[in-house]
Amino acid sequence: ATFVRGLGVPVAIAKTGVKFLHHVALDYDIAAYFEANGHGTLLFSDVATNALLAAKASAQAENNAAAALAASRLLWARQLVNQAVGDALSDLLLVEAILAMKQ
Repeated sequence: ATFVRGLGVPVAIAKTGVKFLHHVALDYDIAAYFEANGHGTLLFSDVATNALLAAKASAQAENNAAAALAASRLLWARQLVNQAVGDALSDLLLVEAILAMKQ
């Protein structure tokens, strides 16, 4: 938490349990939550999703391939993770995809 706070990213603390984490995460446009036992997920609000869709459309209209790809990747991440219940396997696939893009 200290490292993330040092980057200027807000960190919320909740009681143990996905039911508590999920409730706090709903207060953010994009939220990541997890527990040590592997439960957790990413959440994208409707506001964030609409902003990403608009950014992608705008970038495509301006022929800005890099910006369109960046927005597309975030939208793909939204589709990959299981926002409803969390899923360690889909989270693992997301990490694998990110690591593959970094190579």
